[in-house]
Amino acid sequence: MKLQHSMKALLTYSLSTFLLKGIGFLTTPLFTRLLSIGEYGNYSIFTTWVSLFSVFIGLQVSASIPTARIYRENNNFDLYLRNISVLSLISAVCISLLCILFRNTLTSLLKISQGLVWQLVIQAFGVSCVTFYSTYTIQTKQAKKNGMFSVLVTLSITLLGLLFVLKAKENKDTARIFATTLSYIVIIPFVLKKFKTFDKKKINYDDWKFCLSLSIPLIMHLLSNIIIGQSSRIFLKALINEDKAAIYTVAATVASITIIVADVCNNVWSPWYLENTKYENNEKINEIAIKYMNIIALIFSLLIIISPEIFAIMAPPEYKIGNRSVLILTAGNFFVFLYRFPLGFEQYSKNMKWVAVCTIISALANMGLNYFLINSIGFEGASIASLISYIILFGLHEVVARKIIKNYNIRFRDYINAIIICGIFFFLSYIFLDYQIIRFVIFTGLMVFLIYKVLKDYRNVRLDQE
Repeated sequence: MKLQHSMKALLTYSLSTFLLKGIGFLTTPLFTRLLSIGEYGNYSIFTTWVSLFSVFIGLQVSASIPTARIYRENNNFDLYLRNISVLSLISAVCISLLCILFRNTLTSLLKISQGLVWQLVIQAFGVSCVTFYSTYTIQTKQAKKNGMFSVLVTLSITLLGLLFVLKAKENKDTARIFATTLSYIVIIPFVLKKFKTFDKKKINYDDWKFCLSLSIPLIMHLLSNIIIGQSSRIFLKALINEDKAAIYTVAATVASITIIVADVCNNVWSPWYLENTKYENNEKINEIAIKYMNIIALIFSLLIIISPEIFAIMAPPEYKIGNRSVLILTAGNFFVFLYRFPLGFEQYSKNMKWVAVCTIISALANMGLNYFLINSIGFEGASIASLISYIILFGLHEVVARKIIKNYNIRFRDYINAIIICGIFFFLSYIFLDYQIIRFVIFTGLMVFLIYKVLKDYRNVRLDQE
């Protein structure tokens, strides 16, 4: 795959990933002004529960798609997708019935009304289906289909949400939730039909076994990741108030720009890395990896420097307390980008049990750090807890890939420059947070340097399998 093709794919994935995973970012300036802080806080807590349920409601079968693409032939791969979509649907139906049966317990535990329980289930399975289709198009390198699907999903959720909120005279948080539910009611059948879920064909239970061996550990991994990413707002609501949870949510939304950047690049990197690992092109992998890490570190640094200004645009003045948290959360997200390198090797090795162990340890550390730091230093403690947790997560995955699975094909020294680059600009941004002119000068200089590096070092990069 030549660079020209890769850049076209990168641009398409940039748009589609930003739309799918950046819905919260795109609509934040609107909804922070249309909803009260309390309503925005309640909505953000509901979306946290949706994220949590979406991990296990479909058994996370999409997590097995990248590995299955490497180890299965084309015809078998198509049948595999159909079989695991059936497995996902069966899981969703069973969990839905359990939620309906124990709805009183759920409403009490999650602090939501009974009317929101069924919407929680639908939205969670909708997220699972969107992830399934997106993963399929990414791994089969169908960038255009991925982009079109992302646009349709984003437009339906965003426009319906805005329409319902504008029409609601009260309980605008509930109106926005209902609009999202309606969108997923349309999206779910589309995805299931695409993968012929309802065809009357015999199920290959070996496919289920293969899938579950990869997806079950990923369930624990993603649940723990959600705890790291979302538990801070729950602790803030419990230990301080829902207003602080809302402010932290907006700060995390702004910081999530960097996660979107990481997702975009991973969409191009992941299939290329898996294929080249299969053919043992280790020298080429390291050659590309070090360039890749450095350029992403520069992009992260630019976003760190400018994140306070983005935060000011995204929210009214009463949210200003979240300025420093944005910087800290953005720096933490860089380690989310880094840990995906060893994670990719663990996926290729079909050795996923340690993935869950690493993330569970990090999640437990996160909860302990949240409780201790929020009680000790207040609001900012939540973002510091997330930063430390992601550093722990990265370190644990490195140990697993290098020392337990072994033969990990990316050198550790490839990370060093990238970490130093990001660290320097984080500390400069933190020190000069209240000095916009200084940060603007740093941003401009770094932008010029980034353009120079791209033109000088990356124009001859070829992502092929030679």
